[in-house]
Amino acid sequence: ADFTTVVVAGDGQWAYMGGDRGKMAGAGSERTKAGTPVPAVYRVKLPERTETAVFFGDPAKAGNDSAHLAAPSGLALDGRGHLLIADRDNNRVVVVAEKDGTFAGSFPVEKPEGLAAAPKSGAVYVLRGIGKGSAELVKFSDWKDPKILAKIPLGINTREGASLALDVSASPAVVWVGVDMDGYLCPSRCQGIDGLDGQAHLFRFRGEATIPQKEEK
Repeated sequence: ADFTTVVVAGDGQWAYMGGDRGKMAGAGSERTKAGTPVPAVYRVKLPERTETAVFFGDPAKAGNDSAHLAAPSGLALDGRGHLLIADRDNNRVVVVAEKDGTFAGSFPVEKPEGLAAAPKSGAVYVLRGIGKGSAELVKFSDWKDPKILAKIPLGINTREGASLALDVSASPAVVWVGVDMDGYLCPSRCQGIDGLDGQAHLFRFRGEATIPQKEEK
C-alpha cells in the first residue's frame, strides 16, 4: 500500500493514513487498481505498528454521506480530539472524532488536497486545486462555523502530490506547502496568511510567501 498522507496523534499512540494509491491497495475484497484512491482512512497503533485497520469510510464503496468518503487526500488533527479529512472528490472537509471515528461534521471546500489545523485558535488551512497548474491556500476560522479569513494563490499542481505542515511556534504562524515537481520535493514557506493581500512566489526547489501581519496562533 502507498499512503500519500499520514498524521500522528499528539500523544504518539496512533497514526492515521489515507490517500492510498498503491499498486495493489488493501487486501482481499478491498483491493483496488493501481492509482485508484481508496475511499477510507486507516489507523495503526503505535509504537507496536499493529496491522492497519479501517478507521472511517468503506474501502469497497465510495459515497458522500456521514459514513463514506470518495478520495481522502489530506489529513490533519486539530488538537481538540478531531481528525480532519480532505475528501477531494466530494468537495468537502470531513471531521470525525479522533477516539472512535464518529462523524462530527463537514464543510464545503472545492477540491481540497492538503490540510493543517491550529490547536489554539481552531483555524483550518486548506490547500485546494483551482485548475491545471494552479492551487490556493485558504485559511478558515474553524471547522464548526467556517469563515474564510485569507487566501494565497500558488502556481503549483496539487494533483502531483501536495502536503501541508503548520508551525505555530512561529509568530506569525508559518505554513509549509510541499509539492512534488518532477520527482523533487519543493517546499514553499507561507507566513502571515491572516493578511488578505500579497502574492506567493514559488521556485523550483524553494518558495516563499511573506505577508507581514499579526496572527493569532
